[in-house]
Amino acid sequence: GVQTCALPISGCQFVGSGFSSLMLGLQHSKLIKTLSVEMCNVGSDELDSIAISLEYVRLRSLRLCDVDLHRVKLSNFAFLLERIQSARTLKELDLSRNPLGGVPKLVSSLARCLAGVEIVAHKRSDGAESEGENGTTATGSDKAADKAAALPSVTRSEEHTSELQSRQ
Repeated sequence: GVQTCALPISGCQFVGSGFSSLMLGLQHSKLIKTLSVEMCNVGSDELDSIAISLEYVRLRSLRLCDVDLHRVKLSNFAFLLERIQSARTLKELDLSRNPLGGVPKLVSSLARCLAGVEIVAHKRSDGAESEGENGTTATGSDKAADKAAALPSVTRSEEHTSELQSRQ
């Protein structure tokens, strides 16, 4: 049978569009089921590349560990969370070793995503990010989001995945 595999990317300092090119190539893979990016310089553009790849690659596991997510723009983080919510095959998300605690907007957005709440980034008319209460809009229960806020690594349950799929 066909063997599935993981793509570990660790300790890399990509320059220019190197990471985007790698993610573009990944979009044509049917074998990669785990993408692990650790200790790399992941900025807003790289995060967008990962988010876009989630539409094409049927990942079961996504690990973004020690990549300084607190440095990316909130709108790019929200875009990743939107794609995570719509990725039907993704069962595991690991964001450990990222200092999210100092950036309440990221923690709030992550908690809402894990609770199954719709995530949409605010944009002002001049194209800049909004500095509203959370920087995102969401519908649903904040209590469930509060409970999920402290989770560094998450495995989606089949029930939660089915619930998300039924919304689409």
